[in-house]
Amino acid sequence: MSENSTPDAPDAPDAPQQPMPRPPRPMRHYAAAAITAALMALVLGWLLYRERAALAAIELTRAWPRLLAGQAIMLITLVVAALVWASIMHALGSRVARRDHIHIYASTFLSRYLPGTVWYVVGRSAFYKMEGDSARMVTLGSSIELLLSTMAGALVALMLAVVSSTQTPALALPAMGLLVGLGVVALHPRVLAAIMARLHMSPLPPLRTSRLGLWLLADALNWLLGGVIFWLIASEIDGVALNQFAYTSLAWTLVGVLSVVVFVLPSNFGLTEVGLSLLLSAIMPSSLAVVVAVLTRVLMTIFSALACGMIVAATTLWRRQRAASAA
Repeated sequence: MSENSTPDAPDAPDAPQQPMPRPPRPMRHYAAAAITAALMALVLGWLLYRERAALAAIELTRAWPRLLAGQAIMLITLVVAALVWASIMHALGSRVARRDHIHIYASTFLSRYLPGTVWYVVGRSAFYKMEGDSARMVTLGSSIELLLSTMAGALVALMLAVVSSTQTPALALPAMGLLVGLGVVALHPRVLAAIMARLHMSPLPPLRTSRLGLWLLADALNWLLGGVIFWLIASEIDGVALNQFAYTSLAWTLVGVLSVVVFVLPSNFGLTEVGLSLLLSAIMPSSLAVVVAVLTRVLMTIFSALACGMIVAATTLWRRQRAASAA
């Protein structure tokens, strides 16, 4: 250092970093949500009109406690499923906030009721593209979600078949066992690594068995809760006793797993109703079994729409509060 030079001034302390405000969402984000809601309103309106005679069979003054219970249970199942979805996406490398995963899940869930079940994957991809995640990641995450749901449903069906007092269809148990075995193979770390390499995705640490087990347990809980809703509807229409809960839940789970397996069909409209009607005819008259199956489709759609609306409203409010506090 020369004689005329002066020592450097001490560095000023770093100013506290302010969180970056979240950029406003593009209009196409809201347009996609509005289009999904409009399509589901049309489907729901058509279902209500088509089954207006069956709906008239419900005495609302007597049925409202079961309807409220079914709505509350549906809200719980969707929150649990959304948390599982967020965990899956984080495990695959997504950096989207958990509340946004939940928001996207609820915004696109109702598209599962549209003809051609894969539409909800397309909707998810569109939302995640705006968040910076690739369609390949969303497709892989949806595939893992599908496998986990199928395995959990098959395991629940096997458990319910053991405790059910009504005879289970002969081929049901071997089919459920086969689905569990296929799911175990498909979710093996080496298989997932090969799929990710094929999709040109960056390799990730293998999924921990504990995490897979937690996802499986959560999905199994949701299958059981869905069975509770189905039993509530059946007990309201035909007075199905509590000792038939295992069988009605088994019928719901078997048909639900079948619907997941055949998701590649152009439409599974009618498949659920036919399957439930056939299985329920073992414990009630066939005419009432058809009414229960049809009402289940309508009420499950209504419960899902209301629950998704609650979740979307809550996550939207949460976002706005966070954005206001960060401003």
